[in-house]
Amino acid sequence: MYDVESITQLLEPIFPGLFGVKVTEVGLEKVLGELELREDFLSVGEVIHAGVYMTFADTLCVVGMLMNNPKSTQVVTKDSSTKFMASAEMGTVVKAEARAFHRGKSTMVWQVSMQNEAGKLCSIVTQTMQVLDPVEPEEPLPPITPPVALTLPPPPAPKATAPEATEGTDEGDKSAPA
Repeated sequence: MYDVESITQLLEPIFPGLFGVKVTEVGLEKVLGELELREDFLSVGEVIHAGVYMTFADTLCVVGMLMNNPKSTQVVTKDSSTKFMASAEMGTVVKAEARAFHRGKSTMVWQVSMQNEAGKLCSIVTQTMQVLDPVEPEEPLPPITPPVALTLPPPPAPKATAPEATEGTDEGDKSAPA
């Protein structure tokens, strides 16, 4: 099983390590990380390039996949969706939390939320990851702890409607004597 130190050693010489991704906590359901925003991450208009957030999220999802499939070596991103809410300042540290929503033998779904130093949500990335060489786990994976309540609220009560006025219409009041 991997720990933060072994993940750091694995990532350090390859793109995520060179990019600056720091993994700070690992687990079967959650991976935490940090990324210091550098000047070379800027895009036109002096904002952080969207690909920076996606690269950071993808790395944490791959780490989550490795935590759940330690004997598998080929993990790829099958689908990715990124939503942006706010930006972060160059030179600051963005923190991210990746959470597993589905953990299968060959596919997993992870969602990553990223916050700037002020604690404001910058982006949410949802990724479907695939293991190309699935290996049977020695023990079955424990069920996922839902991060939020999955119970739907009761439907709203129906609104009372006022009776329709029929005055001045051809129909008139049918209950009144003629």
